[in-house]
Amino acid sequence: MSKTKCIKYQIIITYINGDKENVSCSNIDVSNFKAMKEFYDTVKEKYKNNKTIATIGFKGITRNGDIVDIWREKEINVVSNIEKEQEEYIEKNKDRDVREITKEISFALNCLKEMKVYHNNKLSECDLERSILLHETELSNNKVFDSQQEQDEYEKELFNKLKQNEIDRRFYKQTTSDLQSMFGKLKIEDIINSINMWVDNRATFDKSPEEFHEDNKKTEFYKNDMERLNYISKYEKMKYDTVFWYKKKRKLVFVKHVGKGKKKYNQASIQIKEMK
Repeated sequence: MSKTKCIKYQIIITYINGDKENVSCSNIDVSNFKAMKEFYDTVKEKYKNNKTIATIGFKGITRNGDIVDIWREKEINVVSNIEKEQEEYIEKNKDRDVREITKEISFALNCLKEMKVYHNNKLSECDLERSILLHETELSNNKVFDSQQEQDEYEKELFNKLKQNEIDRRFYKQTTSDLQSMFGKLKIEDIINSINMWVDNRATFDKSPEEFHEDNKKTEFYKNDMERLNYISKYEKMKYDTVFWYKKKRKLVFVKHVGKGKKKYNQASIQIKEMK
């Protein structure tokens, strides 16, 4: 709490978007600390569930007109709406299958990826529109109008187009900048790839032994060396990493390792193991 002598007090609401509002105290003696403190508590209670508000600050004004914090905003911060939403989300979803939530994260990140492309394209469109409108503005000096009213309407319409285009351009430029910064600092592409890899590996645990065997282990019999080599080439392209060669039986068993076992067999070409 500030110890600076104040002659009156005010309550400032700060919204999540950065806007600030000086709360009207028309029926309160703003020089009375106790009355303003009670009013402040009332305001906090009134807006406690308002999701657009970040903080409600209790301020004092000195004789010099300086504004000081009676309580620092971080100490009297309205319960964070983001934290509340997070707690509600956790409570509602903590018994769900982790793969479902992982899928939602993947969808959201891929949405951001598409947004980056979309907003960058829209920014380019706004840049082109700006160039066209500015060129049209230059040419308007040579344009002949039937009346002053016609000229005024033309210039007004042109101005409004320029104004709206600048508003749109600023939005797309800021969003593009935010997304580029996010992808760079948070390595979003790497996160997406890691999630997809985890989901692919984790999916194998949902298969029955028969399904797993069918997808990751194949047996082929060959008649001659040419056929044997063709089989090896075929399964190598299908990402099978190991082949067990039973020479006497003219038999090939191809195996595709997944999960942790995949690291052990992570090589450029298929391994051939000759069996007895």
